[in-house]
Amino acid sequence: MSFILERTKQMPFHTDMRRVFNVFDGKQKDYNWLITDLVYYVGARRSAANELLPDDLEFEDSENYPTDLLDKYIILIDGEELTKIIYGNDIQFVWGVFSGIPKNIEIDTDELEVMPYADGNPKFWIADPTIQHPMADIEVVCWDSTLTLLFSKDEVIGKNFQEYFKDSIDLKDYNKKFFK
Repeated sequence: MSFILERTKQMPFHTDMRRVFNVFDGKQKDYNWLITDLVYYVGARRSAANELLPDDLEFEDSENYPTDLLDKYIILIDGEELTKIIYGNDIQFVWGVFSGIPKNIEIDTDELEVMPYADGNPKFWIADPTIQHPMADIEVVCWDSTLTLLFSKDEVIGKNFQEYFKDSIDLKDYNKKFFK
């Protein structure tokens, strides 16, 4: 399943991963996340978009949860830690690819055969776009602060995304208008 979300009031800025993680209903913690091609900005943690923090999150700092783990070229992070960072900050992800990889799969970030990327990637705008990393079950693409793409092998997550973001469009249908 693949979806595009753009030009909507349902997301205060692209990409607010808190809103995306709300769709996952905690399933993001079941994955390790390979994060690549990342450009982001951090603001204050408490905001209207952050009202529905999960009850089980505990923060070490009363202001913001540390984001230094995001300051690498290639990031591999546990879903629980990423959840704390996402909900613990007001972060705008301008560019980036979040690839959810099942925890039982080993990934060596020093020897990646596939490096997912957003900026300049033409493979999103084809008839049948797919998840970039072959081991990933989920992919969230942050595209130039203007749109968010979701790819998911989990139909529940895909349907939840469509229900939560009423303005989302099936990416294959969206792309058809360019292939007439």
